[in-house]
Amino acid sequence: MSTKPTVPRASFIRRLLVEIEHWTAEGLIDAVTAARLRSRYPEVGPVDWRGRLVTVLSVMAATLLGLGVIMFFAANWDAIPRWGKLALIIAIMGGTYVAGWLLRYERGYPKVGGSVIFLGAILYGAAIFLVAQAFNIREHFPNGLLLWSAGILPLVLVAESPYILCLFTAVFCAWSGTETFAFHNFGPFPLIVIIGVVLPLAYYYKHRAAVAFGIAALAYFLVEGVGYELLKTNDSPAVAGVLPVFGCLLWAAGEAHRRIRGAEKYAMLYQAPGLLIILSFLYIFTFPEALAHLGSHHEAAAGISFSAISMAAMLALMLAGFFIVPGRLRGGSESRTEIGAAAALAVFFMILALSVLPGMGQDMDRHTSASALGIVCNLILFALVIGMIVHGYRHSRPLLINAGIAMFALTVGTRYVDWFWDLMPRSLFFILGGAVLLGGGIMLEKQRRRLVAGAREERP
Repeated sequence: MSTKPTVPRASFIRRLLVEIEHWTAEGLIDAVTAARLRSRYPEVGPVDWRGRLVTVLSVMAATLLGLGVIMFFAANWDAIPRWGKLALIIAIMGGTYVAGWLLRYERGYPKVGGSVIFLGAILYGAAIFLVAQAFNIREHFPNGLLLWSAGILPLVLVAESPYILCLFTAVFCAWSGTETFAFHNFGPFPLIVIIGVVLPLAYYYKHRAAVAFGIAALAYFLVEGVGYELLKTNDSPAVAGVLPVFGCLLWAAGEAHRRIRGAEKYAMLYQAPGLLIILSFLYIFTFPEALAHLGSHHEAAAGISFSAISMAAMLALMLAGFFIVPGRLRGGSESRTEIGAAAALAVFFMILALSVLPGMGQDMDRHTSASALGIVCNLILFALVIGMIVHGYRHSRPLLINAGIAMFALTVGTRYVDWFWDLMPRSLFFILGGAVLLGGGIMLEKQRRRLVAGAREERP
């Protein structure tokens, strides 16, 4: 079954156009072939590094100006009359918005004007808390953060500013976290806003930083929910089950983006944190102590075991839907590796389920059983690392190569310390350890560069 060809990245097209000029000058291809090669790809303009630099510097300047204004108010607040404070706040904030609007829409300085409007969004938040302090308004203080985020959301739509959207996301997450951890108020409203407002606007503006903020907000909401549950129940197995599933979902979302034309540039934003979460939890559970601690929660063992098995099943279905089925439909060779990855991760989830069964620690020696499961987790991690490196090289995926080599080095170093710390004198331990790390680091770096260079050469 044929699929639509993937549009290459603009950076690849720019490099290819330069190579075409070199090939033509060296006589490798004629002018007709060069023209046909150019016509196969969409036109791309030169990299607008000056515009990007202006945007970054303007945002930095706006942030520094906002901090300076806030510090000025803090230093002279007591000397200003109450109504004078209000008038000064309104004048500065209103003047900032007017100046930003004129610069962006009237004088032809869109980037600088947008940064001044961003400064106005910062000052709006400062104004809320300064006014509350001036008039001794003693309300539920997280409401100030909520008013700040609600007040700048229309500004996101009017100014069409992804940077103000990032500010909105950060302030909204601060409000949600304050409500959860300070007042134990947790609900689905933040998740609805992130999925229904933040991410759609980020994709609408086609801004990678805004999408990254949205993904970070999702992760923060999950951590917030897990922390809330731990505060209520002290249920560690729930953490062990939920967070790896979230990592797998992020990775799957990145794979889906890789297969959608125009969305490839967002794939890394999902896959990098997803892979970090998955590998981190696999690494943690290579220690028998972590599995033994997980199995000590007998009061919720049956429920958590069922949940872990259910999550393993969901993981298998998810990987089949996002990885294996598309690979079969397009006739690619990636599906065998992905089937192995799905099976390995499913086994990992089954180990989590087994580690919280009531028999693990009551009718059996907890240390012995945890050590056996720890060995299995080490084998799973090594299998995944090797599979990541092979898969990354075969399919031009530098992220998998780099992550696999880094995790291999970390795991080998950990096992060296774990096994030989008590078996040799401390001086010899550090001498041999330093030599192994130095030699292994040089070898792994050379291999990593060779693999990444080969992967990039094969990338379309």
